[in-house]
Amino acid sequence: MSTPTEIVARLRSEVEDGSLESFCLELGIDLLVLFGSARTDAHSAGDVDLAYSVDFSRPKEDRPNLLDVATAFYVRYGVDAGDTMDFMNSAYCYDDFGYRGFK
Repeated sequence: MSTPTEIVARLRSEVEDGSLESFCLELGIDLLVLFGSARTDAHSAGDVDLAYSVDFSRPKEDRPNLLDVATAFYVRYGVDAGDTMDFMNSAYCYDDFGYRGFK
């Protein structure tokens, strides 16, 4: 199991080298956001919260569902202490980590 600190460090590294963008595009995600406590202080965070939006230019049957996305992130990052949320099913989110405009 990876810690929130390790996961956030890897996500940020993959932002820099472009591999996170490639992963998201292959999966069918066009926006990824890190939110919650790991966004501001990964060392004391209990988990990693990620929200995403699917690429709506894809046919509906080719868009990933929540299980597809959660499984892909679990396999890639060992995120078993995290939450994954689809923007279409959320009321709000804190924008910080979308791959269209990384900080």
